[in-house]
Amino acid sequence: MRYADLAVQVGDLEAAISALERLLLIDGDQPKVKLELGVLYFRLGSYEAARTYLESARQSGRATAETRERADEYLREVDSKVSRSQFSGDVMVGLGYSTNANSGPGAAAGAFGATAVTNPNISQRPDFNVIGAATLRHRYDLHRQDNGALESELQFYTSRQFQVAEANVVYLDFTTGPRTSPFETGFFDDLTWRPFLTARYVNVQDATSYWAWGAGLEFGAPLGPQIASTLSMFGRRREFVNSVNAPTNNQSSGDEGVVSLEFRVELTSYMTMTLNGAFTRFVAMTPAQSYGEI
Repeated sequence: MRYADLAVQVGDLEAAISALERLLLIDGDQPKVKLELGVLYFRLGSYEAARTYLESARQSGRATAETRERADEYLREVDSKVSRSQFSGDVMVGLGYSTNANSGPGAAAGAFGATAVTNPNISQRPDFNVIGAATLRHRYDLHRQDNGALESELQFYTSRQFQVAEANVVYLDFTTGPRTSPFETGFFDDLTWRPFLTARYVNVQDATSYWAWGAGLEFGAPLGPQIASTLSMFGRRREFVNSVNAPTNNQSSGDEGVVSLEFRVELTSYMTMTLNGAFTRFVAMTPAQSYGEI
């Protein structure tokens, strides 16, 4: 800390940041150090880096009331410096090969939670395919003292076959809702909640497979200085659509309820481990199509 203080005094903010970040390698839960890093990044104009450290300092179980107050002050300054709308996203493109090309949910589609019914007529047919996946996130600051924001996320996945066109899949999923902190002080002051709306579209074999829509509620809270948890519950209607290749597809229509729990553990400043699980109960119009899944 002494070297960092001297570096700040002579105006070498980068050297001060480097010294403080080395301290976090020894002990990753030092809210005062994270607060100072947030302030230094703010002075450099790196507002998103500043936000990351300031929020981490504020959420630490070892943070003092003074540290939380200063972090909140600078977070409000960060919010005033940046646009109310913030976008982020991820893109993945790949080439795959399967000895049994089908429209069932592969690894990438399964990660998105898509459900597609395999056509038995395309079993045991090898083929190459191009895979594309993308996630677009938007955060709109509501300018509330509890850092409330409208958070939206659009997920896209597609798999296009070279020859077995029956196995083509397109998947879109959208959620949106405001995240706020209902308690300003007390034991639950770090708790956030987010009511949200959700919609989904799945296309299989170049024809609409089903539409889905619903609503839910999400809670988030830190369980310790380096552990964050998220509990999500939602209900959704799935409306399957008949097509030439699936003339009785609508018999799979029904309602589903999902409960999921996720833990994020900050192993280091650059590495995070995620643990999650979910339970799904789907009640279809045709009883044989109903199921429970963990």
